[in-house]
Amino acid sequence: LELLLRYAWYDTDCNKSGYIDQSEFLQLLSRINIYLKQEKAIQIYKKFIKEQHNNNQRKSKLSLRNFNKQHGITLEECVYLLRKIRKILHATSENGKDKKRNN
Repeated sequence: LELLLRYAWYDTDCNKSGYIDQSEFLQLLSRINIYLKQEKAIQIYKKFIKEQHNNNQRKSKLSLRNFNKQHGITLEECVYLLRKIRKILHATSENGKDKKRNN
């Protein structure tokens, strides 16, 4: 799975910066068949970026300076974020199944 993601990642990282921005992230989700409403995907992405920014601020001013130069997320960060999304989707689908069973 991660090898497939790596290939999709490199194709999606159009400027070959080593980071994907929000629009590239949305393309990647579609490319690897993760279907979320665009608003939800953007919300998850922005929340992750904000959390990373806050973590870097706590670590050091140097990290913050590097973060400000970076415009997006790395492959490793993307893998982490996609795992979070899979958990969200799994929990959502399980809740839907439970509701159907109870009706």
